[in-house]
Amino acid sequence: MKTEKNILENIGKASFTVPEGYFDDLRDRLGSIATPKVTAPGFFFRAKPYLALAACFVAILIAGTTILRNTVANDPTDLTFSEASYAQMAPFAIPEDYYQEIGYDLPTEELSDEDIIEYLIESGTQVELLAYAGNQ
Repeated sequence: MKTEKNILENIGKASFTVPEGYFDDLRDRLGSIATPKVTAPGFFFRAKPYLALAACFVAILIAGTTILRNTVANDPTDLTFSEASYAQMAPFAIPEDYYQEIGYDLPTEELSDEDIIEYLIESGTQVELLAYAGNQ
């Protein structure tokens, strides 16, 4: 490999040379190259992004509908939050009637004020709330 000691001497000298007459007929050579005909984009080219967006929305809608239809119980015997369970609860406007129908006996003894206060204290109710309720 050739090494030069003083590269500053070569500043301004051309490293490459151009063949003789290269620029003389350059315009003729460039003019002979065929330029492709540019046409305006068609309807489908302009509408492609919008069609892709619409297809994505349709795919999401179909996937969501499929998932919801397969996860929601369509069994009428399943009474968990279904119309059948609400229809069964409708006649029981008074909770005591519901408990009597299922065979649960409600306590008939009366609660005294002392029982209520004892319950509230044991449940952790704040003293300020008890004092406020007592002043009412």
